[in-house]
Amino acid sequence: VAAITFSGLLNEKNIDKHKDILTKWIETNGYTQTGPYKAAGYNAPFTLPALRRNEILIPIKYDE
Repeated sequence: VAAITFSGLLNEKNIDKHKDILTKWIETNGYTQTGPYKAAGYNAPFTLPALRRNEILIPIKYDE
């Protein structure tokens, strides 16, 4: 699984932005996406956005 971590709100705008960054990294480094992405948020809703930890997770395989 390839992952990118980011702070802020877990909304569609941030999800799309970081999913695109991770997808480009996957393609550039010789990997192939093998399934759908998942968005994960790890903090309570009352946590300040700057202190929140979120991730986009994409399953991958290495292209030999």
